Amino acid sequence: MSGGSSDRQIDQRTSDDHSLNADMIGIPALTDKASAGDGSIVWGNELRPSPVLWAADWLRQAFGSIDGLRMVQVSGDSQLPDLQDGDWAIIDTRRQRVENGLAVILLDDCLMIKRLHREGHFLQLISRNPVYAPTAIDLTVDEERLRVIGKVVYVLKKPM
Repeated sequence: MSGGSSDRQIDQRTSDDHSLNADMIGIPALTDKASAGDGSIVWGNELRPSPVLWAADWLRQAFGSIDGLRMVQVSGDSQLPDLQDGDWAIIDTRRQRVENGLAVILLDDCLMIKRLHREGHFLQLISRNPVYAPTAIDLTVDEERLRVIGKVVYVLKKPM
């Protein structure tokens, strides 16, 4: 999820599509959904135009630089009642450290949204829904299996 040329092309296309109102911008969205469950097997770093326009001033005031912001749609029920299927999360891809809090991660080949709880070299991937048991990872053994795509910084709830 680096700031490569494909990111800039998406950003440019998004802003061109909405050039009638320069105060509004779109945050590029991941094409894959983040599974709130056992994981989404498909993973790529492709982006698509934002499904939502945001007030540019608000985004900059709330998050500072907006270059690393991406949107990802939630799929599944493991984060109920906090997140439901169809919600959108804004993630900051500049925040890729393994730290406590809600994050979009890649575990093996599965893209998922989980609450991370780290104690030393042990990490738990936690679902809010009690139906799903936590997944424990020993980072001294399995660190290469895990990649933090970005920390969740905002959630846009699906309309009821």
